[in-house]
Amino acid sequence: MLFQHPTNTYHAPGTVLHLSPQPQPLPSADANILINQCRVAAQRHLFTYQEPMPCEQLVRLICDMKQGYTQFGGQRPFGVSLLYAGWCASG
Repeated sequence: MLFQHPTNTYHAPGTVLHLSPQPQPLPSADANILINQCRVAAQRHLFTYQEPMPCEQLVRLICDMKQGYTQFGGQRPFGVSLLYAGWCASG
């Protein structure tokens, strides 16, 4: 884990308590890169704004990153799909 999580709660290995991206079908090196990017972005947002990162914002950030790898620089695309599961208090 990149950041230390509170010890009094348990959640799936994801970003913050309200969002958990899960790689499909199996974790791979590509999935680890994307999930680590999710964790860093969510923790950075939490540290800066003192509130959890909205699900839509995190998904957009990761999708932009995935698109950038293929569009610029001629690198191969990420060979993984992510299933995002999240909730928000406002409904």
